[in-house]
Amino acid sequence: MPVPQLIPELEWRVLTELVNEIKGPQTFLQNYLFSNHRTLPTRFFEIPTIRGNRAMAGFTAPDAEALMIEGLGTESKLIGGISQRLKKAFTPTPLLFNRQLDHVVQLTDGGDQRSMVMQHIARDTQRMVDMSVNSIEYLASQSLTGVISYTSEEDGVAFLLDFGKSAENTVVLTGTALWTDALSNPGSDVLDAKRRQSDVLGLAPTDVIMGQEAADAWLANAKIQAQMDNRRLASGSGQDLTTQFNDQGVIFLGNMFGVNWWEYSRSIVVPGVGLVPLVAPKMAHFVTRSPAAEQVLYFTAISDMEAFMGGVLQAERFSKSWFEHDPSALIQLTETHPLPVLRRPDSIYSVQVVA
Repeated sequence: MPVPQLIPELEWRVLTELVNEIKGPQTFLQNYLFSNHRTLPTRFFEIPTIRGNRAMAGFTAPDAEALMIEGLGTESKLIGGISQRLKKAFTPTPLLFNRQLDHVVQLTDGGDQRSMVMQHIARDTQRMVDMSVNSIEYLASQSLTGVISYTSEEDGVAFLLDFGKSAENTVVLTGTALWTDALSNPGSDVLDAKRRQSDVLGLAPTDVIMGQEAADAWLANAKIQAQMDNRRLASGSGQDLTTQFNDQGVIFLGNMFGVNWWEYSRSIVVPGVGLVPLVAPKMAHFVTRSPAAEQVLYFTAISDMEAFMGGVLQAERFSKSWFEHDPSALIQLTETHPLPVLRRPDSIYSVQVVA
């Protein structure tokens, strides 16, 4: 019996190019905070945790021997990208004859069924990519706390990565400092964040990303209302922040005290857990969007023999398809190995602003 041949659009190189072009709907953090994407030719790599360097060198007497100094001290971890492999079975009846909402395909003379089949596959490919992108956004949101973790008893998967964010960079407000208190002054918390990052890293926060309760408290705060002007944008930003990210569930609230303020209250369905907010509702995270903060979204090498036949594949996502004979089905797989990394974990200063 002859082996069925895949049509060209379903060959792995074409599918891989397709899935890397598809953009998911929920990408605010991975594109705004982790805009530096890098693909690697290995599954494991070493990441350094870079601390501030405030040591000064001593002085020497004239013509004396030079002082021996140590190199820049870093803590390093050997880690691998987080593995995600998804697949979808396309069975004959829905693929060849039905469309969404159970609409039956009735081809007219000269109708192109192959084209309609490819549209069907493209829709489900978009869903696979959307789900994968949502997973990466979940990892990126966890990185705001300095720790990425996941446990699935059903799949037997568990991982935890602690970037080493300093305890001093997570603050819990109390009493009149809470943003819900009439005597509170959020501007002083901005100054604390700026002083901390400037002193420790020589950086400055550029944005504040808030959960829903934190954003509500910020908007209702009397001192904020007295100074609010949501028409002002970051100086020299070169982008319309009010519209660029609206379709990703993030709301730009304005620029104040020299930083951009965002509400990111979108939730995501985590397997085995349920609906989880991407940003904890009571938290405000002061972040630094600067190349010096070294926030990188890594993608490690794809582990697939077909891809390897052409050399080690460096890509954010990989896809291929194959036939199952009985019951007849076309299987499509997508694979990715992402990991958002904080090389300078103290570039994120987190404050619980609501009790």
